[in-house]
Amino acid sequence: MYSVILHSGEGIPLKAFVKVPKLADAHLAMSKVNQQQIFGTTVTVTIATEKEKDLCFLRCEVTSILKETPLHWTPLNKFLSEYYEKCSKSFDTNSLNLIQDLVIVNGTPGNQTISLVTRAVATVRIKVEFELFAWEVHELLKGHTGEVNIAAFAALYWLKYDKVVEVDQSGMALEDILKKVPNVMVSKKENEAKFITWIKQGTRNGKQDGH
Repeated sequence: MYSVILHSGEGIPLKAFVKVPKLADAHLAMSKVNQQQIFGTTVTVTIATEKEKDLCFLRCEVTSILKETPLHWTPLNKFLSEYYEKCSKSFDTNSLNLIQDLVIVNGTPGNQTISLVTRAVATVRIKVEFELFAWEVHELLKGHTGEVNIAAFAALYWLKYDKVVEVDQSGMALEDILKKVPNVMVSKKENEAKFITWIKQGTRNGKQDGH
């Protein structure tokens, strides 16, 4: 028995599974739906075994919880509580090892965060006091060898400063504000993930070496 699974434009599995008895049936279903527009989203389709389908269910559950948060992150303890309430079962933290491409866990035991890896974070509008924010971004980069995944930025900010990045529709997109911080840029890695880094190689603490 096989399952046909729909995925969003970012590769995140949608909660849509179709069981088919034969592999040929699965391929037929794929040809009908793959790259089609569904509710404004272009979807891709993959075939999964029952074990793979269970992992997809897990990814869907985790994604649905984190997508409801303003910047797609939350303290890990709060996530565990919300998972239990929403899914009527405890979350096995060992399963985090199975979804390392989907979430980022930061912090130390007892004070950890979980962030959803999604490009949508970069477009979320926030409001900050810019001069203070720029200094805070520099301090954050110092503590992470000059590189931070933008998907985990808000969580790392909370861990370091014990305050949240304020979401405000009248503000600017997170990525746009970060690009205005002196000596800082937002760049893409090979896997399309966006990272906040110093603007030039050899830059430390926001200043060029030797200056």
